[in-house]
Amino acid sequence: MGLMKEARKEMIATGGVLNPFLKLVQNTQQHHRVKITNVEDALNMFDEMLQRRPLPSVIPFNQILTQLAKLKHYSAVISLNNQMFSLSVLGNFFKLGFEPNVTTYTTLINGFLLKNREAEAAALFNKMMERGNCKLDVVTFGTLVKGLCLKGNNTAAIQLLKKMEEGACKPNVVVYNTIIDSLCKDTLVVDALNLFSEMTSKGIAPNIITYTSLIHGFCKVENWKEAKRLFNEMVEKQIFPNVCTFNVLVDTFCKEGMVQEARSVVEMMIQRDIKPNTITYNSLMDGYCLRGEMDEAKKVFEVTLSKGCMVDTLVTT
Repeated sequence: MGLMKEARKEMIATGGVLNPFLKLVQNTQQHHRVKITNVEDALNMFDEMLQRRPLPSVIPFNQILTQLAKLKHYSAVISLNNQMFSLSVLGNFFKLGFEPNVTTYTTLINGFLLKNREAEAAALFNKMMERGNCKLDVVTFGTLVKGLCLKGNNTAAIQLLKKMEEGACKPNVVVYNTIIDSLCKDTLVVDALNLFSEMTSKGIAPNIITYTSLIHGFCKVENWKEAKRLFNEMVEKQIFPNVCTFNVLVDTFCKEGMVQEARSVVEMMIQRDIKPNTITYNSLMDGYCLRGEMDEAKKVFEVTLSKGCMVDTLVTT
């Protein structure tokens, strides 16, 4: 704080001119002070930063956009982005030696996608590629892939994946998992399995999320043989299933009236020291109720209460 006081005194004495060291101190302090708690503060801070000459570094701009995104004020993120463009800030950044970095663009792309503005997200992404001076990273690609998958545009997501493979920024397991999960949710399990094979052939190791998505997908299309094969393959590779993986199997078996198979999965969970949770027990109770085996459902209900798990009101009614 002493240095900041000294900086303010020198600014008064010199008409706003700081020596390089005190200028660095002031900028560093300002970077650490960027903390957004509401939209009004962000807009005021953004406007104040635009008035500074020279412009602050990219760090505080990124901090404002990122913190607003964390607060889920995506409309404000987009508003600031539009303001940056309308004031030709992004265009003038390069002239002024102030270059927005990949974090700036990635945050904006995410904001556009979350506000259902895919065209603008794609346009900004293409702008990054055209400029070439802002190196795209796997997070940027992954953000756009996730947004496309959430909108059910698996084709565009796969095209983007191919573009990554052709370029310098190679996809990782997170990007592959995003598309595989989206394909499985749409019951496009053959496409998902092909992508899985492509991933492993490139030396990218699947993880618990990969297998859980695939198992869920094959359960949805009632291909129990393939679901079981994937489950066994996962265990053989020392990728041990977690409670989510087991719950997928329990829930699917119960909905298909295969309660004994579901019960076997629960017993396997217990043997592996994986505690069944509320979802597990509710699925099992639902399965027994669908078969009219109310005595068995009651036994599971009592076990559920003894374990301190919450009971789904839909099951009990």
